[in-house]
Amino acid sequence: GRTRPQVRHAVGSLCADGYAVMKTHSRLLVPWRRQFYYLPVSLRGERRGMTPTQEELVTTKGIRLAAMAGGLFFLTGASATVDDKEVFVTFDSVIAQTAKDGAKIDGSVKFVFSKDPGNVTTGDIDTGSGSTNGFNKNKEDACRWALLGALLKFQSKAKLSSKTSVTDVMTSGAKDSWSGDRDKMACLAGGMIVRTQVRGRYN
Repeated sequence: GRTRPQVRHAVGSLCADGYAVMKTHSRLLVPWRRQFYYLPVSLRGERRGMTPTQEELVTTKGIRLAAMAGGLFFLTGASATVDDKEVFVTFDSVIAQTAKDGAKIDGSVKFVFSKDPGNVTTGDIDTGSGSTNGFNKNKEDACRWALLGALLKFQSKAKLSSKTSVTDVMTSGAKDSWSGDRDKMACLAGGMIVRTQVRGRYN
């Protein structure tokens, strides 16, 4: 079928009648259940600097409320990072989980943290990341999923290169702040996304 036109000059705006929309040159971009729907809007009204008529906007209550929430999100998005905070979880609680595809930390690759006795600081260093949706979720639980994703990448790379351990492991949530404690693995938890960085050496 037809491809959607490229969205240009989209700005979050609150219309005079209380509708919150993303306006484009020829369409309205309305957020609804994590999707964006394109709705026709008069170009003539736009060129004259007129607000789209109510008939050209969504008239159902549910979509209207979703559009309002979406518009406010775009308008306040710049300040979302103010609520970001570092959260910490233990290594044991992370590896106790199983990913949705059935993958898990299976013990074939040993993870040695930088503060562990017998840590090795030589070997090829690598940095990986993990993230997950944190909206309306317990931040510690979301952090565990983000860390599990990052550790699974290290496990997979170690196996491919015939390595049996990842040493000097450190995790980070906040910028330039690293934790080498297996009982204090770090993530940065925002209102929408929880993310982490993991660093280690293959041995």
